[in-house]
Amino acid sequence: MDKMRHLSPRPFERRLLVWFGRYKSLEEIPTLVPFGMMGYSAYSGKKAAESGDTLLRRNVEFHRQYKEMQAEKQPNSSK
Repeated sequence: MDKMRHLSPRPFERRLLVWFGRYKSLEEIPTLVPFGMMGYSAYSGKKAAESGDTLLRRNVEFHRQYKEMQAEKQPNSSK
């Protein structure tokens, strides 16, 4: 292996690598990833949090849109 340090990402870190766009799916992530990639992901996450982009906010927004979409699909049965 080259002189660059590598880490074996934990399951949560693997999900973060996908969420940050470093890999398209969990299956694409190799057993060992460069240390710098993990550091970059942490840096990206901190920048996203500073700008207000959090998992909680994304989750709340997703559920709001989902409920609106479901309400539009169902006929209005208020009578």
